Amino acid sequence: MSNIDVAEVRERVQTLVDEIRQIHERYKIEVPKKRRPWSKSNQERILELWRLGVSSHQIALETGLPAQAIYEL
Repeated sequence: MSNIDVAEVRERVQTLVDEIRQIHERYKIEVPKKRRPWSKSNQERILELWRLGVSSHQIALETGLPAQAIYEL
């Protein structure tokens, strides 16, 4: 993998993390105490992070999502 590819992957990971954080914050406001499944688009973002090599633990740390919710996807 060239340096350009690594930079592109890092940029994509950061974009996905930022999007997931935003979705998560809206979700907490809109659904404060109810447990509902994550939207398909959020699930796809998390799966893409996995495919890019980001661990479930790291996804939880970076996004603020509960680790258990990520493991259940």
